[in-house]
Amino acid sequence: MHDEIGRALRGTPNPWAFRALCAAVMRAGADPELVAWCEEQLRSWPDATRRVPYSWVAALEAGLTKPVWRLVRSLDLGGRAGMRVLGLPDPLATPEVRAVTDLRLAPFAFRQTMPLPEVAERWEGLRSVEFGGLMPFDAEPLARFLAGEVVTRLDSLVLVRAKDDLRDFPPVRIDRP
Repeated sequence: MHDEIGRALRGTPNPWAFRALCAAVMRAGADPELVAWCEEQLRSWPDATRRVPYSWVAALEAGLTKPVWRLVRSLDLGGRAGMRVLGLPDPLATPEVRAVTDLRLAPFAFRQTMPLPEVAERWEGLRSVEFGGLMPFDAEPLARFLAGEVVTRLDSLVLVRAKDDLRDFPPVRIDRP
């Protein structure tokens, strides 16, 4: 089993390799010492590759957790078409997400955008935020988020991608570097 963990760690860092690593650690019993060792080995991996899928976040929202959450650095809250929109986890209530540095919100998910200004400050290591798509009713929470202190710590902020249409969205201004 440890050979499988070693192979995953030696491979090319990507979200699929990370998920394979987490599965191997869980099959090996997820001993706290093993998880801590894996955490040390993953320091060289980009945080965006240490991403968990929608299903993990949905399980966490339902109260189910895994010992390997300690390895997670990236949340992708966007599901597929037809899947329910997840709530934005609060690091105070959900300690599993406290180490997250990379946050990707679901497209057109007011349920995630609305609490973001208050919750973002609780992610002390947050360095990257990507909005999946914005609607006019997202303007007020987005303005509060952009005025917050956390924006000054971000390395990456994606509000608009080439496929997004913001024709009906009010102008967005960021008045700080």
